[in-house]
Amino acid sequence: MIKIKEMTYKIVKLFLTFLMFLFIGFGVDAQVIEEEEEEMPVFEDHEIEDDKPIVETWPRSADTVRFKRGYVYGFVCNKKEILIPFEYSELPRKFAKVMVAKKQGMMGVINAKNEIIVPFEYKRITHYRDCFSVFKGTNKAGKWGILDFEGNVILPVEYAGAGPYTGKLKIDGKQPSYYAGKDNGNVKLFLDEAGKLMKEVPYRRYHYLSDQYNRVINDKYKHGIVNNNDEIILECKYGHVFWAKGDIGCVTEDRKMFLINLKDKTVHHDAFKYYNEVDMHNNIIVYNSEGKVKHHALMNVNGETLVAPADQMILFVDGTNMYAISKGGKIVDLLDVKGKSIPGIEKYPIQINGLRDGFYTARYEDDNNMRRIFKSDRTEFTSDLYSTVYAYDPLHKYPANIDVTRLIAEVHLDRKAYYLFMDGTKVEKK
Repeated sequence: MIKIKEMTYKIVKLFLTFLMFLFIGFGVDAQVIEEEEEEMPVFEDHEIEDDKPIVETWPRSADTVRFKRGYVYGFVCNKKEILIPFEYSELPRKFAKVMVAKKQGMMGVINAKNEIIVPFEYKRITHYRDCFSVFKGTNKAGKWGILDFEGNVILPVEYAGAGPYTGKLKIDGKQPSYYAGKDNGNVKLFLDEAGKLMKEVPYRRYHYLSDQYNRVINDKYKHGIVNNNDEIILECKYGHVFWAKGDIGCVTEDRKMFLINLKDKTVHHDAFKYYNEVDMHNNIIVYNSEGKVKHHALMNVNGETLVAPADQMILFVDGTNMYAISKGGKIVDLLDVKGKSIPGIEKYPIQINGLRDGFYTARYEDDNNMRRIFKSDRTEFTSDLYSTVYAYDPLHKYPANIDVTRLIAEVHLDRKAYYLFMDGTKVEKK
């Protein structure tokens, strides 16, 4: 009996010893981890609040990244140096020389040194390329103004809308720099780079349409047309004005789209629902939908029908003097700018795309999905068949050794890429 008690005592003692070593071991691990964390802070020389973890909110390859601590944002360089402290409820994603920020419910502008450029006293600030548009007040009773990047006033905060002008309108040969509105936005003002008034018009909107006409919108949001002398061509009674060229305009009224003669106000082709833009030959592609079928027609700006309505697609081929007519997904005819079928063409491509300056590319059924390139007179430009053809893009940045004035397209031939020029030469793309 005594031996049993002694054995039981020894077992309990061993078990308690095991528990003690287990507890000490975990404690040591915890201590080591804690010491490692203390030796490797997230940001050097800055105190970290345990209850507000710092989270990277906009990962970038750049050194300076926006982080968030609790409900506020800041910018940190290399996860060490805090450049913008954690005190803003809103910050832009990208670190910049000047940045719109929000603090205590108000908007302002700071620079990269966290210096205040625009005080935090605005409800809204919009950052444009060359200025800030600022707003004070409420949505029902507020005013707008414009400041430069140094916080200087270009337009005081007293307008019903204000901002940089980016349209095509020119006043005495010069494009305005800014626009503003007064009388609850029902009067439009155009101003130069110094904020000086260039033109005032009694319209809510005033948009460039062409070198002859401008679209105007009144306080009831009805559209009309005026000429460059602000003489009324069409009264503001239309739902929308899409375009105007020569003596023809494209407008909507009572949810119907139609062409209207701007001189005698007669209507053309009001049965069609859609009108494409006037092309370089003063022709218009018009179409109407009935279920899944689109009925296309071709007309000129005088309202004369060049191609009668039919269940077909009409496409103006850019860079050429022709239109393509497709039906059932296949091109069935090529037309000249007067809507006449081009003689001498017996074989039509299944796909056609304009390139530039009188060149286009076409794909035929028996060419194994390869592309040919033609001139606008329908003669084949080269005998090569290309797997892909990318048209010249004036917005693309090409290598310095490429003469873009002569460039037609980037083509792929025998698994190599080339720049193709108007004289038929090719330069391999490296």
